[in-house]
Amino acid sequence: RLGHTLAARIAVELFRETTAELVRITEDDERRALELFLRRRDQDYSFADCTSFVVMRRLGLKNVRAVPLTFGTVHLYVGEK
Repeated sequence: RLGHTLAARIAVELFRETTAELVRITEDDERRALELFLRRRDQDYSFADCTSFVVMRRLGLKNVRAVPLTFGTVHLYVGEK
């Protein structure tokens, strides 16, 4: 675990508009994520993973890598269009 101080510093930095673009999920993203989650029982995807997948698809991200930094079960993803 990172510890609260470092996690808080990273969170504050991520919410700065100059550091990263914050993309919120839409109701349509939620619906599509649920459809994916229910359809892919063969995978060990969480619902949070599925929301990430549908948002990445909506944004047209093609090259996506998982960053080895986690906050509990929430994974941060980066990608390029």
